[in-house]
Amino acid sequence: MINFVKNVITFYLDKQSIPNITDLELTSDLLRWESKSCFITIFKNGNIRGSAGTIKELSNSLAKEIISNTVDAISRDSRFGELKKEELADIKLRLDIISDRKIYQDKIENINPVKNWVAVIKKDYSKLSVLLPNISATLVSGKDIISVLSQKLDEEFKQDDYIVYLLETQQFTDY
Repeated sequence: MINFVKNVITFYLDKQSIPNITDLELTSDLLRWESKSCFITIFKNGNIRGSAGTIKELSNSLAKEIISNTVDAISRDSRFGELKKEELADIKLRLDIISDRKIYQDKIENINPVKNWVAVIKKDYSKLSVLLPNISATLVSGKDIISVLSQKLDEEFKQDDYIVYLLETQQFTDY
């Protein structure tokens, strides 16, 4: 799976265009036939260099989701500039395929950020934030989630103003 992500990155950087499924080798039936959502995270020197994903699948194949989210992570994450070819040797990849999602109604302080994904969507749909499990050494308790979400959302996170999802994933990395 990670090799597929690498192939998307290489194709995009070499050709400056988004690959079609037919441009890449599909090594898994899961890529071709399963409709799943996923999240791509690019790391450089231990820090996030780009990320993008979907909580709900938008296409009929995981391969299409991976292609779209990978291109978004390397070229459209507004926090970073577009990934350059010379950075390829310094990046690490993480692919999370979402296997389950459910609305979480308990207090967010009870979530374990080492094991659980958290996605929050403001009830008026004006803001969204996602926290991957075990993404930072500073996230050790549910209380830490609140401060990180407040920073990412650029406002004080108040759980009553948001729909909170707990996500489960299958994770693939090259580190």
